[in-house]
This record gives sequence, C-alpha cells and structure tokens, in this order.
Amino acid sequence: MNDTIPAIGQFIEPSPVTFTFGAPGWYIVAALLVLCILLWAIWVLVRYYKNRYRREAVKRIDAGQEKLFSEAKYADFIYLANMLMKQISMLHYGRKEVASLQGKSWFEYLNSCCRKPIFNTEDENIVATLYLTENNNQQMQAEVFASKAKQWIKNHRYATRNRS
Repeated sequence: MNDTIPAIGQFIEPSPVTFTFGAPGWYIVAALLVLCILLWAIWVLVRYYKNRYRREAVKRIDAGQEKLFSEAKYADFIYLANMLMKQISMLHYGRKEVASLQGKSWFEYLNSCCRKPIFNTEDENIVATLYLTENNNQQMQAEVFASKAKQWIKNHRYATRNRS
C-alpha cells in the first residue's frame, strides 16, 4: 500500500532564524528599560534632597553631643535635642498642632509620628527633671536620649495633615 502513494519528496526546512536586536520590539524594551532606570534615579535623587534636613539634624545632635559632653553640660544637650525635634515637628506637622505640646503629650505625639514607639516614660521624666537634679546618671541618660532623638529624626513619617 505504501507503494501506491506518490512520493512527495523531501521536506524543505527553512534556514534557522538568527537572533538579532534589530527587531523593533527590542527598541521598545530598551526604551522602557532606560525610562525605568531614569525614573528610579530621579526618585532616589528627590528622596535624597528631601531627607537632607534629617542628615543635618543628626549632624547637629552629634556636634552638640561632642561639645556639650566635653563640658559636662548634659542638661543643655538634652534641651538641644528636644528643641531640635520640636523644630522638625513644627516644620512638618504644623505650628498649631505642635507648639503647645509638652510633657507626656509631647512624647506621645513624637511616638505617633513613627511606626514604632521610640520614647517612654523614662524619657519624659528625664526632660521633666532636666534642671531640678544633678545626678551621676545624667551622662548615660543624655546618651540614651541622643540615640532616641537620632532614631526619631531618621524614622519619623512625613506629615499627611495640613501644615499651618
């Protein structure tokens, strides 16, 4: 039976298609890739400049810590760090909302500006008794307060509320 089927001949296979980036789809992919990289670079740059105040505030705390600790003025340093956080808060969250805060409400407000609370009642007591007592723990308390202030400056969220 196979003898009755006429022979068609051999299949002609086309030559393999060579890979090339000359196809128009690759130009589109390359343009999209360049655009994504450019947008990412712009986002990083904007974020870098937007967070410049954070870097400068941490430098001010470090400089104040170095200067005032060498003079054993721990209360002055705690005051400096607290006022720096107050200035940043007023700038980002509004003067009306922040200026009158003090004591427990101030530290609750600072904690509400971060994802995870940083300050506790001990920090509240440190600021409350800043000038009342001169104790041996003041340097250690000031160092702990400095690290918490730096942590707050680096990690506080941007305001979603209206500034006034």
